[in-house]
Amino acid sequence: ALRVSKKGGATEYKKTAFYFAISVGGEAGIQFLTKRGLGELAVQYAIENGEYTDAFHIAKNTCKQKLPEVHYQYALALEDEGHFERAEEEFIKASKPKEAIDMYTHQRQWDDAMRVASNHDPISITAIYEEQGRCAEEQKNFQAAENYYINAKKPQLAIKMYKNQGNMWDKALRVARNHAPHLVPTVETEHHTYMTNVSDSGSLEYRRSQARLLHQRGQHSEAISAYLEIDEKLCPDKRELMEHMDTAVNLAKKFVRARFPEVAQKVATVLKRNKEAKKAAKILEGANLVRKAVETLIEAREFDLARQYAKRGSPDLMRLVDSRHQRQLVSDGDTDKLSQINPTAAIEMYAKQGAWDRVYKLAGKQGKEMIIRCAAMNAEFEVKKGRLDKAIAVLKKHGTQASGPNLSTYIKVCRGVMKDTTIESKNANSIVPDSHIGLRDVLFDLIMNG
Repeated sequence: ALRVSKKGGATEYKKTAFYFAISVGGEAGIQFLTKRGLGELAVQYAIENGEYTDAFHIAKNTCKQKLPEVHYQYALALEDEGHFERAEEEFIKASKPKEAIDMYTHQRQWDDAMRVASNHDPISITAIYEEQGRCAEEQKNFQAAENYYINAKKPQLAIKMYKNQGNMWDKALRVARNHAPHLVPTVETEHHTYMTNVSDSGSLEYRRSQARLLHQRGQHSEAISAYLEIDEKLCPDKRELMEHMDTAVNLAKKFVRARFPEVAQKVATVLKRNKEAKKAAKILEGANLVRKAVETLIEAREFDLARQYAKRGSPDLMRLVDSRHQRQLVSDGDTDKLSQINPTAAIEMYAKQGAWDRVYKLAGKQGKEMIIRCAAMNAEFEVKKGRLDKAIAVLKKHGTQASGPNLSTYIKVCRGVMKDTTIESKNANSIVPDSHIGLRDVLFDLIMNG
């Protein structure tokens, strides 16, 4: 059979040898293959047909030199089936740890790849870091990619990555300075060429790149000026704009203290336009510009916070906050809140609205003197409306005071009543008008309290 199968080609010959050995079985089969030098052919056939148990058995007994090949081929088969841990074991037995590392790298199982490399192939560790860097770069996670490239001792890959982004030249230069100083002149030259050929000097990309490079070079004052040239029109992304403003402030605070007040005011202006009054106030206070911080909060109607800042400044700042707050509340018609801050101002507002019930309710909390004052205001209001009887009733109900500005109101009421010839008594038996009787009582009260 072997002689005939040999004429049919190598595959047929291996197949016949393999099945003959299997059919004979045991030691007899192994001796048959060994005696005729057919062990390797039988192993090869077993591998090609996925008969790995038989392949291992034949190789162990007829051609041990083929065992690594069997382990390797078995590992590949296990990998294809997704049995990665078992495949790793077979790769190691085949003395091919790099194949196991590549398997895990392909699956992005970085910890497993690093474990195999550490235990069996340390030289591959840098390659794993490099591959991790490429994956992170593909995902736009540039900081992570940079770290991996540095760990792989290939800073040039991080530099290239940042250069390719077009707007990260400052980071490319930072990596070069920290990890590849010999590349600094090259990166600077390439950046200059790029900016000359590609960027408009008035573009965000150009301004941002210039500011960052000046910052990197330690030209702090120039960097501050460059950052301050970036505004909302140039950079509509609020988050990025705030980052540039923060950088300008921090550079001034740390390196160019003499410019801090100027920078704080310019940045505060940008922040206020972007509805960041609280942050603007904090920066202004940090530059010892407390009054401007308070004014910023007042403009934003953050009066409670403005009071906190005002306490750290001069006494007139607190008066300024109270005054502007009251003015705002009056403008808004918010009498309820105004009554908590300045009851007198709230009373005057209620009086203008003719809300006398609220006037007296609030005045009652201030004491008898305030009630009498409010009664005078109420009476004058009624006189202007021509309601003299109501004016007298108010004074009679709430009382009078012989001193102070109220006297002019009492005089107006008296004159009004005396001049009014239309007033008649509701009592047919009395020739004295009712209002005159009421006025008499008011005047009596006035005299008694005088």
